[in-house]
Amino acid sequence: MRLPWLYDCLDDRHKSFSSLELRGLNLKPLNMRHVESLIRRVWSSILYMLSIRDEKVLQLNLGHGYRAAQEIIKYAKSVRPEKIVSFDTETTGLTNEDEVLQLSIADGYGRPLLNEYVRPQKRSDWPEAQAIHEISFNDVKSCPTFKSIIPKAHRIFSSAALILAYNIEFDDRMLRQSGYSLRDSAPATPCVDVMLDYAPIAHSGDGYRWVSLKECAKHYQVNFNAHNSLEDARATALCFRSMLKDPEYQEHCVVPEDI
Repeated sequence: MRLPWLYDCLDDRHKSFSSLELRGLNLKPLNMRHVESLIRRVWSSILYMLSIRDEKVLQLNLGHGYRAAQEIIKYAKSVRPEKIVSFDTETTGLTNEDEVLQLSIADGYGRPLLNEYVRPQKRSDWPEAQAIHEISFNDVKSCPTFKSIIPKAHRIFSSAALILAYNIEFDDRMLRQSGYSLRDSAPATPCVDVMLDYAPIAHSGDGYRWVSLKECAKHYQVNFNAHNSLEDARATALCFRSMLKDPEYQEHCVVPEDI
């Protein structure tokens, strides 16, 4: 079985954490949510103790590693909201062949910095995705290609002090599949996946769980129209601002490993 929250912290080639598997073990009788919760807590404690030992931000041979919750909260509170950027994408689908249709970026106040629709290069229809975000080929056939908006995205990401997204590894993967890497513009800028960090707050009685942005926004009373990348970027920024004030946001904080 796969354990998607066990990041590949010991792999200096930064392979995807999805390659980590438990092989040859029959774990069916166990409540795996309890196992996940236990290992999360143990790992979080180890990271926190290491962060106390070393006053510098914890780096574990990754793009920029892990941070204890206290460290990321302290850093985020020190950053001016206009230096925080939150981004989101709408895409032609979820596979390794799909591309970005809309890229939106907002600042830490939720104010728009970029909102661009782009014409994909590989596909001319995406019925399943269109049923969700309502972006059709006719909507984007006269739009610029993603390559042409890269300079705009670069200017924003390269000047950011903190980058946010909700399920950031998916959005960054879609950027890369469209010909751009977030790390081209911001090679060392701290990133926060609000989805991962909200998981401890959204925990149920048997462990942490990933929830939709819509559910996170409802918790923090943020109103938005889901499945529009500008609205999603804005909501992510506002939810994160609320999380910084939330006393429950102290369990742990992990920086995504694959960006």
